[in-house]
Amino acid sequence: MTLVLRCLGYIQPSHLPFTELLKFILFANFSIFGMNVSLMWNSVGFYQIAKLSMISVSCLLEVVFDKIRYSRDTKISIGLVLVGVGVCTVTDVSVNTKGFVAAFVAVWSTALQQYYVHYLQRKYSLSCNVVDSRSISRLLVDRQTSRHV
Repeated sequence: MTLVLRCLGYIQPSHLPFTELLKFILFANFSIFGMNVSLMWNSVGFYQIAKLSMISVSCLLEVVFDKIRYSRDTKISIGLVLVGVGVCTVTDVSVNTKGFVAAFVAVWSTALQQYYVHYLQRKYSLSCNVVDSRSISRLLVDRQTSRHV
């Protein structure tokens, strides 16, 4: 699949160090696992609230690490979205300790994954489709070559 996408010009050749790739894969796997477990252990309403809280966590990461300043209007908009979702799903929300932990892991790992993609794009001058496609294909290639060595 990677070869077809490369021939069509959708994937640019690039080199990401294995350690960078491994960090990205770990964040991505924790994100997927956490979201699935969160949905399994929580109500749909709490799952939706957790997903929407990723916006504010992503913004927090950018403020802390990149010193980005958001406008007052952006902050108000994010707050209104969070309050609106909370009001709309308040009757559907049920949460327990293990579900909360799963949602916490999912939200933070997803936000870290998104931030890390942005970091890799800046550091290695990559387009948005390079990081995702390279991580999957590199992991598969590394697994296959390590088995045959």
